[in-house]
Order: sequence, then structure tokens, then C-alpha cells
Amino acid sequence: FIRVNGALCKMLGRSEEELVASTSQSLTHPDDLELTAGAFAHVAQNGSPISVQKRYLRPDGEIVWAATRGTTVTRPDGEPSHIVSHFQDITATKQAEQLSVQAHRRFETAFADAPIGMALVAPDGGLIRVNRTLCDLVGYSEEQLSGLTFQAITHPDDLDADLHHVGRLLDGQAD
Repeated sequence: FIRVNGALCKMLGRSEEELVASTSQSLTHPDDLELTAGAFAHVAQNGSPISVQKRYLRPDGEIVWAATRGTTVTRPDGEPSHIVSHFQDITATKQAEQLSVQAHRRFETAFADAPIGMALVAPDGGLIRVNRTLCDLVGYSEEQLSGLTFQAITHPDDLDADLHHVGRLLDGQAD
């Protein structure tokens, strides 16, 4: 670092003096060092801007995710002088993404391993997705059910009641 602003100091939890005495690589999470080296080599060689998302380590060990963009500044003779970098803290976004992935995995596991028959059903009744337990209950394979509607596998004596409940659900009258 040649010069830094207060926002970067705050983001990385370090003083201006500490940052100027260090390098971006020395503050980078070990798993992102190769990415960083490749990105900076690219901008230095080609002069074209770079944009990477990577992790930095604060002194307390906390990880800060940053969207880092860099552009080469050249001297009048065309030779590279330095790189101007912009760092945007995207830690909250990355944490939200991670929570979303975890929730998706939990849903997938719960859906697949549920001891009850489950289906994701389109508003028109089409079976979007079914679990193994539902297949076992109704005697159809997953492939066979994928082309059907819940109406096609519902006993005729129960269909009117089911359609009534679905209508109430779609009209917002029932949860």
C-alpha cells in the first residue's frame, strides 16, 4: 500500500501506518492468495482493470469479504506507476449467501429424507418435484409423477374438497 483512506483502515481494523507498512497479500486470507497474485499480475501486465471478491483478515482474526477493483496508473512514458484499488465491504452479502446455501441444503435434506410424502406443486396442480416417500405411497416412480398433476393421482371422492382447499389457498383465504 502506498496510501490508504480511513474507510479502508476501519474496514480492515488497522491504522494507516500499519496498512502502508504492509501489502494487500499480507492481509489476504491464505485461501485467496493465489487469486490475488493472479489478479494483480494480470492488471500489472495488461493494464486492464481487475475485479475480484476475496477475504481479508483483521488483526482479531475476523474475516472481511471485499469486492476489490484495481486499475493501473501509467507514467507519461506508458510504463505502469501503481495500481489504484477500490475496496467495498461485502461481508454481509457473503454471509447472507452462505445462510441461503445452508438453508437450501437443509430443505433439500428434509424434503428428500422426510418420512411423509411431499411434493412441490404448481398453481395448476402440476407436480414439480416429489420425494421418494410420496412415490412409495402412490406407487409411481418420480419420472411418472413428473408428468402428472395432483388431480390425476387424487381419488375422485376427494378431488372436489382438494380443489376447494387449493382455490382458497390461491385466493389468499388460507395459508
